[in-house]
Order: sequence, then structure tokens, then C-alpha cells
Amino acid sequence: MLTGVLPRATEQVAPCSRKEDASCPKDDKMYRVYAVVPRPKQDDYWLNIGAAFLHDDTKGFNIILQAHPIGDKLVVRLYEPKEGEQSKKA
Repeated sequence: MLTGVLPRATEQVAPCSRKEDASCPKDDKMYRVYAVVPRPKQDDYWLNIGAAFLHDDTKGFNIILQAHPIGDKLVVRLYEPKEGEQSKKA
């Protein structure tokens, strides 16, 4: 069972009915998907296992995993490149 919570959009926007609608917001932000690995006597380890992209209608995500988690907890977080690191957008 997945217990991770998807992040909410940073802005409250009305859902779009069509992709071609110019008034629809385009959120090209990328999210990272982490598998949370519990460790005894230490903080949990967040293992990066994929990426998530917001749907055009802002009602859901496409989630692409590069590995399947063994545990039961996933975390989806907004990807914010570190200083000097360039964001890769496909």
C-alpha cells in the first residue's frame, strides 16, 4: 500500500477542459519520486527512483519509475536544481 502524499499545486487554478485552451496553465515543473528506506537507529534514506510530471489539466501526474520500490512508502517532491546544476527537460 502506498502511503506517500502527492504535493499540491503551488497555485490554485481552475481545471482545463482542453489542451489547446490558451487560458490553461502550463506547469512544466518536474517532481522527483523517492522510495523511503527505513534504517535502524538512523534517519530514513530517500532513494531517488523516478520522476513525475503534472497532467495538462492539473488533476494528476504521470509517474515514471526507473526501479520498483520494495517498501510501502513513496514520496513525490518538487525538483529544485541545486546551484550550478541545470534542469533536464525532455
